Amino acid sequence: MLDPGVVVCSRCQQPNWVPTGSGAGTLDCTHCGAGLAKGFGRPAQSPNRRWFMVLAVAGLVAFLTWRYESSPVSSPPVSSPVSSPVSSPNSPAQTQVSRPPSPVAISEGFVRTSKPKERVVPFQIQAPAGDSYLIKLVNVADENEMVLLFVRGGSAFNVNMPVGTYRLRFAAGRTWYGEKIYFGSSTTYWIANKTLSFRKERGVLRPISIELTGQPGGNLGITSLETRLF
Repeated sequence: MLDPGVVVCSRCQQPNWVPTGSGAGTLDCTHCGAGLAKGFGRPAQSPNRRWFMVLAVAGLVAFLTWRYESSPVSSPPVSSPVSSPVSSPNSPAQTQVSRPPSPVAISEGFVRTSKPKERVVPFQIQAPAGDSYLIKLVNVADENEMVLLFVRGGSAFNVNMPVGTYRLRFAAGRTWYGEKIYFGSSTTYWIANKTLSFRKERGVLRPISIELTGQPGGNLGITSLETRLF
């Protein structure tokens, strides 16, 4: 706050106390003797104001110092080492052992058909002993129509078939494991060299009898087939 009783000399910049009511132009500077002409001096700051500013700056410095010293210093994070698994020589091996497939019970006879139709034409299958057989008959005119039969070796199996011409394929093996893997890794696949025509001529049904491979003088020629084509 400016004190109206103090005038600063414009030459030596020293403050001069001026009695209240006196004109600035009738007094000289008490330091250098220059006249304190009106308009050449400038009011000086009050000593109380200067002390107030000093105390304020000191208080601010003290507050900042206290804040710096009281704040916790964070240390950089320390990464913990990642331990790699080490197999002990005494620990058991972790390899998985695949279980062998389990046999599936199945009865000899008609398994299923994709399109139910009237089955009227007699059909006999003579199978050699040793293996069992999954026989697939696919309609030549409609490949979406299929008949599945299961025949055990050493037997003569009789069933009725729908009227139509069919191509015969079969899978052979000893132990049945279901329709996903058939007889397992030992499965063999075959296809007949000629089609089978189940028909009715002049109202008379024409039965068909076939002999699979292994029968002396068998009437059905067959060719080995790739698994994906079965």
